[in-house]
Amino acid sequence: MAGIFSIADQIREDAPRALAEMRKNGIKKIVMLTGDNQHTAEIVATEIVAKELGLDEFHSELLPENKVEYVKKLKQEGHVVGMAGDVINDAPAIATADIGL
Repeated sequence: MAGIFSIADQIREDAPRALAEMRKNGIKKIVMLTGDNQHTAEIVATEIVAKELGLDEFHSELLPENKVEYVKKLKQEGHVVGMAGDVINDAPAIATADIGL
């Protein structure tokens, strides 16, 4: 199973617990897909890694269709994909994923 976690500028207070639970429940890959610029995404990704939350990779400056493409790629590789998002532009990728949150 692959997990995709979409996040904005600030890490939510419940993110550490959510990511820990994802790992505990067998999520093997956690990826951050964001429309934020590269610099902002690097800061957030660095903070996530520093808190040992298990972020495997991140991709920045993505449009909604880019997120959909990434979800489709993971599915083509045989992953079961869960997509969590918090804004309307995440909706297409959430709808494309096997599991939408």
